[in-house]
Amino acid sequence: MVLYCCIKAGKDMKRNLFSIIICMLFITTPVVSIAGSMINKNQAIQEVPNNYSDPVQQISFRERNMASWSEMAKKVAVDGESNDLFGRSVSVFGDYAVIGAYWDDTSGGVDAGSAYVFKRSGTSWTQEAKLLASDSSANDYFGLSVSLSGDYILIGAATKNMGVGAAYIFKRSGTSWTQEAKLLASDGSPNDHFGRSVSLSGDYALVGAYQYDVSGGVDAGSAYVFKRSGTSWTQEAKLLASDGSGYDYFGTSLSISGDYAIVGAYWDDTSGGINSGSAYVFKRSGTSWTQEAKLLASDGSANDYFGYSVFVSEDYAVVGAYWDDTDGVINSGSAYVFKRSGTSWTQETKLLASDGSANDHFGNSVSISGNFAIIGAQSDDTSGGVDAGSVYIFRKAMPDLLCSGDLSWTNVKPGETVEGSFIVKNVGDPGTQLDWKVTDWPSWGEWTFNPGSGIDLNPEDEDITVEVTCVVPNVKDKEFNGKVKVENLENSEDYLYLDVTITTPKNKVSNYNFPLINWLFEQFPNMFPFLKFLLGLN
Repeated sequence: MVLYCCIKAGKDMKRNLFSIIICMLFITTPVVSIAGSMINKNQAIQEVPNNYSDPVQQISFRERNMASWSEMAKKVAVDGESNDLFGRSVSVFGDYAVIGAYWDDTSGGVDAGSAYVFKRSGTSWTQEAKLLASDSSANDYFGLSVSLSGDYILIGAATKNMGVGAAYIFKRSGTSWTQEAKLLASDGSPNDHFGRSVSLSGDYALVGAYQYDVSGGVDAGSAYVFKRSGTSWTQEAKLLASDGSGYDYFGTSLSISGDYAIVGAYWDDTSGGINSGSAYVFKRSGTSWTQEAKLLASDGSANDYFGYSVFVSEDYAVVGAYWDDTDGVINSGSAYVFKRSGTSWTQETKLLASDGSANDHFGNSVSISGNFAIIGAQSDDTSGGVDAGSVYIFRKAMPDLLCSGDLSWTNVKPGETVEGSFIVKNVGDPGTQLDWKVTDWPSWGEWTFNPGSGIDLNPEDEDITVEVTCVVPNVKDKEFNGKVKVENLENSEDYLYLDVTITTPKNKVSNYNFPLINWLFEQFPNMFPFLKFLLGLN
């Protein structure tokens, strides 16, 4: 991946709140969480850091215009007060955004917490609802984690009931948001902190309890999958690391997308050393969730905290290691991208900040969508001040398919074989390799393509010439139309169609070229049948 841009906060701050950890959804609409932010198509939420002198946290909405980002709106809670920590967690989907304020003092008590829903209309974002738990109480930390998917919002309250924790589902109907369910772990205990992390995808909810005690030790951690049926949410599975042990903190971070879930265990002691960290991928089959892979950094070392942040989308997963000492620079941080092939997950690349320095904590939050990855660096020192924080946007270097050529023939004798060609080239990023294939062609005629596919085509390589032959159908006075499709095998959205046209004359083509006779045939098409027979025109 190549660095696409870097977004830095513009205010000084004495304590960092720019980008902590955020669990987001990923279903039909492409969305990306950014270090305290979220991208949804052409929109993003950026958390504005809070200075002690600022009365409340603020949220900045940004809109993308081609390669640039412009601020769209800046929002605060209508009833915001000091130390609400409005913006601790954010999520956006379509025209809606939800923002957590887990230290908000509500009717439930001090630090009970809340979450705010904003609705977009044009370029305006208006607060539509303030969400509270139906059984809100002091020190619940409701809003510590949030996730939005379609008409549903999932909100974690990790410290509720002496740290047993809970999570709440809210459903939208028109402009109203109503609590639909309260989620609890089937085996919850004090200090499990169920709700520390949440993620929502379609009918599935994933909730982490990172201090759950297993037989392998204290605070090993767990995660729980819930499935919606109508208005009921039922625990479908409990996820545990296959090799979990004490103080792994499995469930600190998690993400769910379709049939896949990923859970981070950033204090896991691996071959890299103590607290090097890991992440686990689970796959759903029916109602069963099975561990498919354990992800490790290829160069993991002690106290990297790999797995502090995770995100999964389609065939890709990204994992942050925000205490990684990159090139000897202490705690500068890093992030790793993994690619799925079948049931295997392989590290594809390691992402670093272009200007990383000590204690930036690059990788404290991560997300990936399509060809873009977003990485937060919560303690980056910028022009805004010490630990102001920043986010980095990376774009995966991709090949780009280009085809050109003329596949049209006129006045072709029925049954004859025509020949033509077109070229295939890679016009993508330098160093990329294009795997391509001719995948579709007209159903009429007999077609051959030589070559019909290719691999590892570099932008620097010569164009590939594809020789085309077609046996024309034995039908006269006909115009045949169709398309030849060529695909980039690494990107199903990168394909091109070449138009095909073949026409046959009303009568068979003659080798004779006598202008007077041809003129007579044109003027009197029904006369001289015997002469036409002799000349091979019937």
